[in-house]
Amino acid sequence: MKITVRREYVSALLQIQNEIERLSNVIDILLSITRLGSSEICSLFCDALIWEVLETMVLAKEKNIEIETDLQENLGIAGDQKHLSGYVPSLLDNAIKYATNGKIKLRQNLVNLKEDRDNR
Repeated sequence: MKITVRREYVSALLQIQNEIERLSNVIDILLSITRLGSSEICSLFCDALIWEVLETMVLAKEKNIEIETDLQENLGIAGDQKHLSGYVPSLLDNAIKYATNGKIKLRQNLVNLKEDRDNR
């Protein structure tokens, strides 16, 4: 009987832990949405933002990785400069870390999300 009770306790505790993790993720998402809602939205040029980040990429030089670019000039994006300025370096850093052929190609595309969804 003690073994059955222990299993029930363990099972209940695991369910509680899973629910806590799920609720924690929901709270994190809500906090992120709140932060974005209170952020100042501005217009940025993608190519300028990417070039600014590329100038600081020391890791690519150390790993002897060639970075090829295909960037449209003055392609604007509306967003929070602080967040976008954080995401671009992170994406490039990951691309450099996991590059397998010594080359990374950067390009940007203008996508109409409504047309993209309608074509699916």
